[in-house]
Amino acid sequence: MIPVILYLILLLGFSEPDYSSASDGIFKTETGKVGFVSKASLENIKATSDKLRGVIDINSRRLAFTVPVSTFEGFNSPLQKTHFNENYLQTAIFPNANFEGKLIDVVSLQKDGTYNVKSVGKLTIHGVGKEIMVS
Repeated sequence: MIPVILYLILLLGFSEPDYSSASDGIFKTETGKVGFVSKASLENIKATSDKLRGVIDINSRRLAFTVPVSTFEGFNSPLQKTHFNENYLQTAIFPNANFEGKLIDVVSLQKDGTYNVKSVGKLTIHGVGKEIMVS
């Protein structure tokens, strides 16, 4: 078995929140970005998607996102993308990756800007959930 290290990079683009909810401390995005890097001895794989949908409730410090796995782009070849979707993640059966978690840090969004935060929660991919920390 080849050891694989998977890094999850998450950019939730809340710069254009749903302002109808923002006064309640709830921010939504339909255009979040997420990526991963898989490092293995034979080759590294890197892909991103800009189809992430997510929500953050600042008051309860809860967040959740979902991304269609088949929307990842940037593989080393078209064949690698096909194998990723058909053989490994079986996107016809498990179409989405999901995360539900809680912000560790208290966030004050009084000023426009970029905020680095940490969250712990459950990431579910290919029907398997695992507790992770996202930062």
